Amino acid sequence: MRAKSKATHVSAFVETSHGTLSVEEAGSGALPVLFLHGNSLCKEVFAAQVASLPSRDFRAVSVDLPGHGASSDSPSPEASYTMPGYADAIVEVLEAMDIDHVAIVGWSLGGHVALELAIRFPGVVGLCLVGTPLVTPDWNQICSSFRPSPVLSLAGQEKLSPEEARCFVSATCTTNSEFLVNAVLRADGRARTTMMAALVEGRISNQLETAQRFAGTLAIVNGASEPLVDLSALNSQYLPRAMGGAPLEISGAGHAPHMTHPVAFNAVLHTFLAQSRKTGWAWRNAPATALSA
Repeated sequence: MRAKSKATHVSAFVETSHGTLSVEEAGSGALPVLFLHGNSLCKEVFAAQVASLPSRDFRAVSVDLPGHGASSDSPSPEASYTMPGYADAIVEVLEAMDIDHVAIVGWSLGGHVALELAIRFPGVVGLCLVGTPLVTPDWNQICSSFRPSPVLSLAGQEKLSPEEARCFVSATCTTNSEFLVNAVLRADGRARTTMMAALVEGRISNQLETAQRFAGTLAIVNGASEPLVDLSALNSQYLPRAMGGAPLEISGAGHAPHMTHPVAFNAVLHTFLAQSRKTGWAWRNAPATALSA
C-alpha cells in the first residue's frame, strides 16, 4: 500500500515482535522521512530537523529503537539489540504504517541501522548517514573506522553511572542536556553489551558495500571536528554515488552536527530530500527496482 496522509503531528505506539515502539509523525507530504537516533539516545535528537520540513511535502517519522526512549525494552535482547535486529524492528514499523518507500536520516548507530534497512526494505529511496563509519563484518576494519576514545568503551558498557552518562552525552552530542543524560540512563544497558558482542562476532552486513552499491540518493555527512569516527579512513573509501562525490563535512561540528549546527546541517538535509523526492517519484513508477542492488 502507498503511504497514507496523516495528521500534522501524531504520537503513537506500534506493536512489533521486538517490543512496543514509540513513533512520532509530523506532516502529511508524499515522501516519508524516517529519523533514526544514536546509541542509548532517543528520537528527540532530531527535533530541529523535523521542525524544518514543510509539512505539505514530507511525512517525518521519528522512532525510538527497542530499549530506547519511550519504546519498551525488547522481550528478546539477542534478536533485537543488534544492527540487523533494529532494522528488522523498523521494517515492522514501516509495514504497520503502510509506508512502502522512505528516505532515511540515520545518526551514528541510526546510520548503521539505515544501511541494514537498505538491504531489507526495497523502498529505501535515500540514505543520509550522519556520524556513521562505513564498516564490514571484519572486527579489525570496524576498529580502524573509529578514533581512540574512552567514550567508545561506554558505548558497550551495560551499567552507566550518572557521571558516565554525562560524559557520553557530552562527547557524542556536545551538550550537557539533562534530558539526554536521562535518556542514556533510561536505555536498556543490554542494548549496549549485546550490540557490541554482535559487532565483535561480525554479525552485521557489509555496510561499506551497501553504500557503494546504493542506487538511491546517498548523503554522508560529518562534523569536520568529528571526535569518534576516523574521517581520514572514511574519506579514503570509494564512494562515487555520494552527494558531491565524497563525504560532506560541516565546519566546527563534532559527532552530532544536526544538533550543534542545525542551520548548516538542514541546508544539506533539504538538498538530500529534494533529490530523494525525485528518486521516490522514479521508484513509485518502477517499484520492482531495488535501489540497494
